[in-house]
Amino acid sequence: MNFFRQIDEKILRMQRYYEGAGIRMSFNNFVVLFAVLAVFAAIGSFYIVKLIPSTSADNSLTLSLVTFVATVSLAAAIPYSMRSERVEKIDENLPEALKHMAIVLKAGGTVENAMDEAARMDYGPLSGSLERALQQLRKGKVFEDALRDAA
Repeated sequence: MNFFRQIDEKILRMQRYYEGAGIRMSFNNFVVLFAVLAVFAAIGSFYIVKLIPSTSADNSLTLSLVTFVATVSLAAAIPYSMRSERVEKIDENLPEALKHMAIVLKAGGTVENAMDEAARMDYGPLSGSLERALQQLRKGKVFEDALRDAA
């Protein structure tokens, strides 16, 4: 049972990481898509190698396996790359967004108003995260939990 619990924890961690990439497709659909693409790429590479006349040993199965692994590895590499780029943009825009929110708060606005103002500005992916946190706040979620989920 401990083994399955560890697998579940790793899958949940991968899902959270995937959600951080900002991909709009569900995690399960993304995994299935890349599994299907990997199978088709492996089959395609197998038959392409079979069509090429060669005097050396037949490496079509090896190339097919390498193609499958390479395609499956893209399922991890693409979200990682997108997440890194997204985090970079958020880090770049965070000081300006916080200054904007501080100005609204100094002017007598509420935290909700400050988040709303910052979410309406163009701070890249940070604006979207602030908007989602604001929606959760309006639904009654605790401020800290809403920000933690947005992070």
